[in-house]
Amino acid sequence: MLNNITIATSDLKAVTPDIEVYLFPDETNFNNQIAIARKSVYREVVRDYRIKNPSDSLNATETALLNVKDLTNMPNLKDKIVRHTIAEIFRNNRMMELYDAYKQDADLITLEYHLDADNDGVVDDDDEINKTFGFSFGR
Repeated sequence: MLNNITIATSDLKAVTPDIEVYLFPDETNFNNQIAIARKSVYREVVRDYRIKNPSDSLNATETALLNVKDLTNMPNLKDKIVRHTIAEIFRNNRMMELYDAYKQDADLITLEYHLDADNDGVVDDDDEINKTFGFSFGR
């Protein structure tokens, strides 16, 4: 799930430069936290897709979401995974205020992705682009 989006420690350092300080003595990388963050963002994508396609079966949903890709000009899924990963790192270190801050930061990033029908990594005209927009009040 979302394995086509690569997250490295350098991505985490771009947001929090001293992130390696929070590694436990028996850890060498943040792969466990990245996996948890991927699952969390994937659940959001599934929920969003099921809301927009309520008639699809669970198998049809899973098949369609095999080709979920990040938008090339706005890597929102990657940004969400990075923020969720950092939040998970702070949660593991019992730093709940920073966990809440990064979790809220991740939740504020809009969920934008596309379903790459031919799996070429390019947003084609016939690809389904999913964007979540907030409500706007007034003019």
